Amino acid sequence: MNKTLLIIKREFLTRVKKKSFIIMTLLTPILMGALMVVPGMLASMGDTSSKKIAVVDKTKMFVNKLQGTEKVSFEYIGEQDLPAYKKAMTDKGVDAILVINQGIINNPKDAVIYSNEDVSVEMSSMIESNMEDLIKEEKMRTFNIQNLDEMLKQVKSSVNLNTIKLDENGMEKETNTVVIMGIAYIFGFLMYLFIFLFGSQVMRGVIEEKSNRVVEVIISSVKPIQLMMGKIIGVAAVGLLQFTIWILLSLAIFVGVKGYMMSSYSEKMAQQTQVTSVMSAQGGTQISEEDMAKIQDEVGDTTKIFNSISERIIPILFYFVIFFLGGYLLYSSLFAAVGSAVDNETETQQLMLPITIPIILALMVMMHTFQNPNSSISFWFSMIPLTSPIVMMARIPFEIPTWEVILSIVILYATIFAVIWLSAKIYRTGILMYGKKTSFKEMLKWIKHS
Repeated sequence: MNKTLLIIKREFLTRVKKKSFIIMTLLTPILMGALMVVPGMLASMGDTSSKKIAVVDKTKMFVNKLQGTEKVSFEYIGEQDLPAYKKAMTDKGVDAILVINQGIINNPKDAVIYSNEDVSVEMSSMIESNMEDLIKEEKMRTFNIQNLDEMLKQVKSSVNLNTIKLDENGMEKETNTVVIMGIAYIFGFLMYLFIFLFGSQVMRGVIEEKSNRVVEVIISSVKPIQLMMGKIIGVAAVGLLQFTIWILLSLAIFVGVKGYMMSSYSEKMAQQTQVTSVMSAQGGTQISEEDMAKIQDEVGDTTKIFNSISERIIPILFYFVIFFLGGYLLYSSLFAAVGSAVDNETETQQLMLPITIPIILALMVMMHTFQNPNSSISFWFSMIPLTSPIVMMARIPFEIPTWEVILSIVILYATIFAVIWLSAKIYRTGILMYGKKTSFKEMLKWIKHS
């Protein structure tokens, strides 16, 4: 046991003293945050250049009715001008030509847009939405309803559903499905990343010691199983330390962002109230109740998001550590067995395939789990030990029954002992085997005879 502790200590100290460990520990939360925020920022920025679209309306129904935006404007041209515009679109100062044919009311595909470049999804959606509204109004006019325009304005409304979850006792609890899906995605993906990252570190460590023959010296003093477990537990300790630091940094960022956003909203509401008071005292128009309600809605929505995260984060972190340790021990013992059976990393490709397939499969099922956390597929893949660490982390934020989580943990940890026992048999023979390309058949022989 003392020798195993010495190996654990050596593995831990060797890795945490590396500059790469310190740099990655500090930079990863920032990089992960950027990975989640930057795509959204880029999507929101979109194409900032202005676009002009020439419209040929053969129905005369859309003339001067399509509503442009800050970035998109419409120019109506006659049907006779279409050939000239097609030939010299740039010279005419337009970016695209929209041709609306006579049958558009009954055939939604009877409209074409010509462009020298691919039309963006945003612009295409905006035009389609515009035309759909106008066609709907035109169809309603056929019913000869008086004051139709005024009626359409009054009936126009939007709906934002509030989600309330009922527990077994009928108690109500407000939830936010989008936020829960986001949490499930982040922790499911982190689990995949951690298992693969630290599991492969074990394999590379075994290959390195085997290739430079250091293992022959170590193996003369300790048993192969002690060496393998010491390496696995040492890397696990590094992973837990790194995870703890990342969580503390993430919590600090979370508290900072929450405080900043709440402060900004308070300041905004105070300014609106002050402006309203001044304008009211001068007999001017007050800030509309709609604007104030919009700000209050933003505050309410933001508060709900932060509350949803705060309520779930502690149990999620608790289960994350349990499933990370389980998944890591399971896969790292397999990685260690593969590392011991080869002489260099290039020989691992064939042997790694059966190990990586379940991880990739779990990642694919995880994407399904966001939409259907209680489906049969999600349930069974969260019980299979090779996929449960990733899939279960995508289910836990949805507050599934506790017995399902406990059953998954029991199955996972029971499987770990069997996998470690088999991996140790391969490791014991493979670690001293040189110059021979190992196959699965060969590894089965090692398990039988060791």
